[in-house]
Amino acid sequence: MKTVILCGGKGTRLREETEYKPKPLVLIGDKPILWHIMKIYSHYGHKDFILCLGYKGEMIKDYFLRLAEMSNDFTLKRDSNDLHSIQHHQNNLEDWNITFVDTGLDNMTGSRVAQIKEYIGDDEDFFLTYGDGVANININSLYNFHKLKGKIATTTIVSPISYYGVVEVEDGLIKSFQEKPRLERRVSGGFFVCNKKIFDYLNSGKNCILENEALKVLAEQKQLSAYEHNGFWFGMDTYKHQERLNKIWETGRAPWKIWQDNNQSEQKKDDLIFNKQDSDFNGDKLLSTPTRFDLPDVPKNSNRFVKRDEPRKKEIGNSNQYWQNKNVFVTGCTGLLGSWMVKYLVDRGARVTGLVRDFVPDSNLYRNDYFSKINAAKGQLEDIYFLERVLGEYEIDTVFHLGAQTIVGIANRNPVSTFESNIRGSYNLLEACRRSPLIKRIVVASSDKAYGDQKDLPYAETMPLQGRHPYDVSKTCVDLLSQAYFKTYNLPVCVTRCGNFFGGGDLNFNRIVPDTIRAILQNRAPIIRSDGTLIRDYFYIEDAVEAYLLLAEKMERINIYGQAFNFSNENQITVLELVKKIINLMGGGLEPKILNQAPNEIKHQYLSARKSRELLGWSPKYSFEEGLEKTIDWYKNFFENYANK
Repeated sequence: MKTVILCGGKGTRLREETEYKPKPLVLIGDKPILWHIMKIYSHYGHKDFILCLGYKGEMIKDYFLRLAEMSNDFTLKRDSNDLHSIQHHQNNLEDWNITFVDTGLDNMTGSRVAQIKEYIGDDEDFFLTYGDGVANININSLYNFHKLKGKIATTTIVSPISYYGVVEVEDGLIKSFQEKPRLERRVSGGFFVCNKKIFDYLNSGKNCILENEALKVLAEQKQLSAYEHNGFWFGMDTYKHQERLNKIWETGRAPWKIWQDNNQSEQKKDDLIFNKQDSDFNGDKLLSTPTRFDLPDVPKNSNRFVKRDEPRKKEIGNSNQYWQNKNVFVTGCTGLLGSWMVKYLVDRGARVTGLVRDFVPDSNLYRNDYFSKINAAKGQLEDIYFLERVLGEYEIDTVFHLGAQTIVGIANRNPVSTFESNIRGSYNLLEACRRSPLIKRIVVASSDKAYGDQKDLPYAETMPLQGRHPYDVSKTCVDLLSQAYFKTYNLPVCVTRCGNFFGGGDLNFNRIVPDTIRAILQNRAPIIRSDGTLIRDYFYIEDAVEAYLLLAEKMERINIYGQAFNFSNENQITVLELVKKIINLMGGGLEPKILNQAPNEIKHQYLSARKSRELLGWSPKYSFEEGLEKTIDWYKNFFENYANK
């Protein structure tokens, strides 16, 4: 993917320097500001540059042509025929591809961009920025945001520092005075991402201005998205600005210097480009709703069941290596999700410690003998000192917080015990993690119920969390607590929001899937406690485990701490349709009994998993029907063994 840098302006406000050189060659330290900008992009794997030259452009060409000799010791060998060769004694050169395009001496920005169209090649998108501004922006996070918004262009917006002191006046008296504060209003700071469609808004005429001909029109057409950068940004317009940047550089702690020196490894493009999953939560946030992604709706009739392809299988192999010798703490390890999580982690070589509150002999944890392969910590989430001891003594680096009271009906009848377990238990664990220096990643299980009742569906991560009933409120609180610990203490936490889990090992028979299967195996009518019209999003448990593991693996690698992710088959189905589907898969012949006795239930719920698919590269392995078939087989085996006992 190409990075286009505008290098052709005359920089008249920096006349002290630009009378003799183009503005991009003005030095910060011992390198031109253009070099600093290119280092920012190349740090994130983007090393293919197009420089739009104009005023004194030949000096920029000459700088890069002579860079090898200027950056290295070398030996010049000459012979009697005046032929020579050069031997470089170091290799301090960047592995950059640079295309130099003369875009005219006096041409405006839009004209310059229009003239490089042919050099973009087959790429759908390209980066674009000015040759006089630096920032500690995460370039790949910017690109991800651009792709998720789906607009023609994205600009980075920043809050610049005022050139003047700001006063607040009341009754003719100065009430307050601030010396050059950061302005509340946002400005465009460059660092654009553009789709090739932007060329339809530009022309190569000398007076075509990017900001007027393209960006202004795109904004009117709602085709210009804004990526909010709250970290460091500085534009070099004047000699005073140049002095300021040099003073910052001389401290040795320049915020925009995000690259490594001395040939240390930089981040790889294959790890960070959008389709190979990246995001950032370090100084950058999305404008529409902080800490959340704004995603288009998934079509309401969406019913995708995507099988993993070969690259995904290869990634699972890498996942097996990732978990070797990790010290993992799983809360709720006797439950449906927790018991499957323990199995997958143990099979992948992790050293697992499980929180066991109650002995549940029929749990998958005991039936498959995985209990003997883990450290079992007997206690409860309400005891913070117990949690601190476990995290410390077992040197835990990874936490899957899956323990909770998960039954809506129980929450309605016993809200206080639900709040104690779900809310108090969660802030105890988060606080214990905050005090534990070895913790590197925490995945907290929230729920689609945290969204509450929403007018627009499917649920996307941008939507407000507004649970109203006891269980829903408990999950909303858990979600917000996790975000608070990230925002306040930089706790390395991510949140999952899933629909209704189903799968073998669910022993809560007041849930619709296990209760329906049990009823059919016992040749009695399945019971539907609601009126059967509630629409839900059902998610097979092994797909859920894979999703949690993938999220944990990606957290550190692509820096997505503090974010929430929906995981779902994106399939909406009524309770009655679900029961009839199970009946048909098991041979038919029975009719469900509808009680219409389910108060405090959200009528319609289902999730968009677009963010997880596009940012994490996740997709479910099993279709809804395949998950049901595996679940039915598990319960058949379970009840046969139970009868034999």
